[in-house]
Amino acid sequence: MPRHHGPLRRGATEGWRTTRVARTLTLVVGVTVATGAIGWAAAGGVFEARGAPTSSGPSGIAGASPALVTPTPAPTAKPPIGGTELYGFLPYWEMTPTMASYLTGVPVSTLALFSVSSTGSGAIKTNAIGYRRITGSLGRGLIADAKARDQRVDLVFTSFGYSANDKLFGPAPAARQRHEIAASSLAALALELGVDGVTIDAEQVHASDLDGYGAFLEDLRFDLGHPAAGSTARPIGTISVATTADHEGATVALQAVNAGADRVFLMGYDYHWSGSSAGATSPIHSRDTSHDLTTSIVDYVQTGVPRARILLGLPLYGMSWQVAGPELGDAVLGKGTSFIPSQHVAELGAKGFAPQSDDQETAEWFVTSTAVPSPGPGPSSSPPSSPGLGPVPTLGPVPTLGPVPTRGPVPTPAGVPGSSTGLAPSAGPTPSAIRYVATFYDS
Repeated sequence: MPRHHGPLRRGATEGWRTTRVARTLTLVVGVTVATGAIGWAAAGGVFEARGAPTSSGPSGIAGASPALVTPTPAPTAKPPIGGTELYGFLPYWEMTPTMASYLTGVPVSTLALFSVSSTGSGAIKTNAIGYRRITGSLGRGLIADAKARDQRVDLVFTSFGYSANDKLFGPAPAARQRHEIAASSLAALALELGVDGVTIDAEQVHASDLDGYGAFLEDLRFDLGHPAAGSTARPIGTISVATTADHEGATVALQAVNAGADRVFLMGYDYHWSGSSAGATSPIHSRDTSHDLTTSIVDYVQTGVPRARILLGLPLYGMSWQVAGPELGDAVLGKGTSFIPSQHVAELGAKGFAPQSDDQETAEWFVTSTAVPSPGPGPSSSPPSSPGLGPVPTLGPVPTLGPVPTRGPVPTPAGVPGSSTGLAPSAGPTPSAIRYVATFYDS
């Protein structure tokens, strides 16, 4: 699972996927027409030349000069409607008996077990918790149960960061040896577990490492298709890759396709994140950046990734940020946090709950507001160091020995309405500021 591997992701396929993985079962629905239609519409300015056939010459004699024909521009054909697939990433920290029971009622087409990784030598890291969960009784039970429901199972292999991927896919002879070991040990594990496919989630791959990445996929395909002599394991014929939504991801995806990858999971999420402005995790048309789902899809197609191989991963999670006010686009005042709808069922299902629609980014959003006591009166009172940290203790009323001059307004947290009035002779109620939190989730 790539990037924010945030919980619950749905996907749309043009045929066929943060920042790091879901906190609950990641569901991905694949619908070819969805991405296909978006990619076609966004690429409406791209034309291909279609000229009339040329003749062999005025006399029809072979070798005569052909007639010159000016190609007639025509719009790119709209992609055909495809099928659907529900593809679910299950991270190791969610591999529990409770989740196993829950999965009996989830109609996934493919269950992807996330994940295993490699050691510095390239061998599978057997002391990692992901490996232990997947190869233990619980993981093997998940595989058996999924197969009993006629569902496919993929084993996910992860490698994150430029440094790690340099060592695994780089041009140095030692890197070549590492990725050969990684391919053979990963294939051996997948064959022993009896899964149906392997998904490679390698993120941040330098251009100089692309050849090694492609060679790793080619080695893996060969090893998956050739179980060891005497083995009763069934050959595995499906390799998928998960790639980021930027141009680097598109180049990695193209390399994977050229190396024989069957599917490309375009991670179409995390366009807004904890450190960004507030907005949709997967905007169709971004309000504040030039990067969104539309530009990602066009980039992939124009880079040369076949539509029929792309699975567009879309999230079923969102983000919340403290903001300066209740309006769309108000400034963010701090880091955002993940919003998992399954953890807010009562709130989302409450009578009268009515989220707003962000029609440009194609997301639902809502704002909650909470009264936050402002600093009370007193010579040493001061504003809280940051908004939203809860009540600030007051020093109580100031005893007066006669007229007490006020010191003027006490500054309030940036962007939060309201102010207090400095020293005052009475102990009246402490005025309140308002803390606003904006939450976006894809609709």
